[in-house]
Amino acid sequence: MNEPTCIYLAAGLSSRFGGEIKCLAKVGKNEESFLEVSMNQAIDAGFKRIIIIVSKETEEPIKQELGTSKRDIPLIYQLQERFSRKKPFGTAHALLSGKEMLGEPALVLNSDDLYGRNLLEQLRKKMDVEKQIENLIVAHLLKNVINERKVNRGIIQVEGGYVKSIEGISVSVQSLKELYSGEELVSMNLFIVGRNFLNFLEKEVKEFIEKEKDSEKEMSIVQVLNKFIQDKEAKIPFIISKDRVMIITYPEDAEGVRMQLLSYLL
Repeated sequence: MNEPTCIYLAAGLSSRFGGEIKCLAKVGKNEESFLEVSMNQAIDAGFKRIIIIVSKETEEPIKQELGTSKRDIPLIYQLQERFSRKKPFGTAHALLSGKEMLGEPALVLNSDDLYGRNLLEQLRKKMDVEKQIENLIVAHLLKNVINERKVNRGIIQVEGGYVKSIEGISVSVQSLKELYSGEELVSMNLFIVGRNFLNFLEKEVKEFIEKEKDSEKEMSIVQVLNKFIQDKEAKIPFIISKDRVMIITYPEDAEGVRMQLLSYLL
């Protein structure tokens, strides 16, 4: 359990992606899926343990695509239950689904974003060198993590070297021009999380499920992180990445990502 671990959130189906599994879109030079490219980046960065949070809809397709190991590293699948609901409870519950498999602080990633090997390597080294790090939030520049259509992001406010708050917004290139400078710091669901936050997460998610079990509301990791900071006065440090994140929101975005990846290989 002490091996450097990354945990992928891959339980969702996207209506904007035609109800398909975004992370299985073929974007690699050799027809690798989005998630497979990301896992290769993580393995290159030094991660030795990979957990994939899946749903009953995504489990078998992802297993068929990726198998049970990648470059001699076991792929551990964990199901996010829905209980009596048709709609999942959100990314907070997805992360909680893998809580018992996590030992030391682990890296949380979206399965449909490509953050880049260099950034993942930086985070891996930070986890190794700075043993005292319990939680960490990666902040990206807003201008580097949007496309032409509306996407959800978390605006990060910082103070004295720590995250002060995170607030969810919906933004597109057009609203960027009208409402933002592009230099704002935002979350892309790339976090190092430790036991203290995971224990807080468990409590919050259980209360949320009990309250919203008959609704369609979801709870995000960002919401819980923000509450953790406010309620517990938790001091969570951050690092800023100025790299562009390759994102995929609609089926037609896959070709753009494929071209970007090819340009890096030339």
